[in-house]
Amino acid sequence: MQRHTNGLGAGLTETLSLFDRVMKAREWAAENVVECLDDCDEGARLAISPFGERIVVPCPLLSRECSRGRRFLARGRAFALASIPVEIPKRFRDTVGFARDTVALTGARLWNGQGFLYLYGGTGAGKSFAAAWRVYHDLLLQVEKDWSTPRKWPESVKLRAGWYSAFSVCLERQNLYAAEAAPMLILDDLGCEAQSPSNKSIINELIAVRYNEMRPTIITSNLNLQELEHIYGVRLYERVIQNGRTIDCGGYNMRLEGDSEENA
Repeated sequence: MQRHTNGLGAGLTETLSLFDRVMKAREWAAENVVECLDDCDEGARLAISPFGERIVVPCPLLSRECSRGRRFLARGRAFALASIPVEIPKRFRDTVGFARDTVALTGARLWNGQGFLYLYGGTGAGKSFAAAWRVYHDLLLQVEKDWSTPRKWPESVKLRAGWYSAFSVCLERQNLYAAEAAPMLILDDLGCEAQSPSNKSIINELIAVRYNEMRPTIITSNLNLQELEHIYGVRLYERVIQNGRTIDCGGYNMRLEGDSEENA
């Protein structure tokens, strides 16, 4: 790092405490560092010598537009990607950073994060991908709140999302309990489980707990709203639509596109 100086003598260093000198140095930097020389360190700190001694202070010019700021933002995006819970399928973890707009993704973006988000439509419409993308999106927003302070990022990404298929929830009671307790839940492929009375009761129990505890839940399904009510009953149907957002993702199958399976 280069040193920014103002030519003052070292007299003040003998009369000011270290804390006072650092605060004075910060004030001096805010008033006198007016041009970015790209000479800050990896933590966006400058070495200046306003009182004849070397003092390291935060760069007052750090912004999202400067070169260091752009590097911080790129690191933040990479950190958010690396923080996606491993419960989310690897196919989605590896590709959510390169999403294209779809109806499902737009629905996931516009959801307020409260209650239920019900994404329904044909196979390959991007429903599960959009659910995974929303987890990444929330992580990225948390990182960007502290974008200029990377040391705070690990504390920022406390979001824990559980990912369970409806089949796995019905198959094992421990999966049901974990899904009920997850701070955020993606219930994938609702309707693909065997349509038995016991499985319907399990799904109703899960939705009731999530509803009563007001825990955010994303559901993906091939079932339209009429089919959802017919199969699982009016109580589940009303809980989903009363306390959330429903998105018809359409019937276009992106899996049939050779270069677009990352969104399917």
